[in-house]
Amino acid sequence: MTAPSRLLTIGPSHFCEKARWALDYAGIPFVEEPHLPMLHWFYVRRATGASRGHSVPILIYESEVYDDSTKIVQFASLRSKRALYDEAGEALALEEHFDSALGPPVRRLAYCYLTAQPVLFKRIFRASASTGEARILRAGGGLLAKALARAFRVSPRAATRSSDAVFSVFDEVAARLESASGDRRYLVNNTFSAADLTFVALTRPLFAPGVRGPLDVDPGLPGLREFPKDYRDTVARLAAHPAGRYAARVYADCRSRTSSPVDSESR
Repeated sequence: MTAPSRLLTIGPSHFCEKARWALDYAGIPFVEEPHLPMLHWFYVRRATGASRGHSVPILIYESEVYDDSTKIVQFASLRSKRALYDEAGEALALEEHFDSALGPPVRRLAYCYLTAQPVLFKRIFRASASTGEARILRAGGGLLAKALARAFRVSPRAATRSSDAVFSVFDEVAARLESASGDRRYLVNNTFSAADLTFVALTRPLFAPGVRGPLDVDPGLPGLREFPKDYRDTVARLAAHPAGRYAARVYADCRSRTSSPVDSESR
């Protein structure tokens, strides 16, 4: 019997949710191996070899390694009964645009607030940490948050610039949905595609901090009400935006597991 695929992740990462969603969509069983940010470097190098980078998600399927979320979505699409890409390449072009224009500012915006809240930071990452990494988080979570704050150069100005970048992409998506005649529910050919999956997955940390999928309901995770007011106000504006309403609808309609991932023994 073939061993299930391994998916190396940072649990709350939106790029990892993108990969996780694609594998669930295609019904591909996998073992998720979530790690803390920065600590994940060791596991990625051990699993894939020192010649590769240290970013996640990483999918290991039999002898093949897929070291990018888009490669993982393409892998899943080829094995799905419902392809995630159109022949014209429109879905792929939008996916790559969202990866570069939306993913980084969403991550930076979240870190601008999360790294300044040590208790929230630990609770968010504890939900997906192994027993050993949970001990590290308890002892050194504050140091890890400071290291991430330096790495992403968080500041009030960075938060404002990141927020502006996110709203710019939201405006693009709203304009695209409104430009089509009739009731357009999806971004490409009115069919759910990698473009929809990517946009919605990359917004999830804003609306549901720490939540990793439709079945991951952890009562220990902090709600938005526990974040600073200016962050809550930004998220409320995004949720009320036409693109935010579209994201909520697509997540509710399309983010279901066709098969649940295999539980990791390391958890």
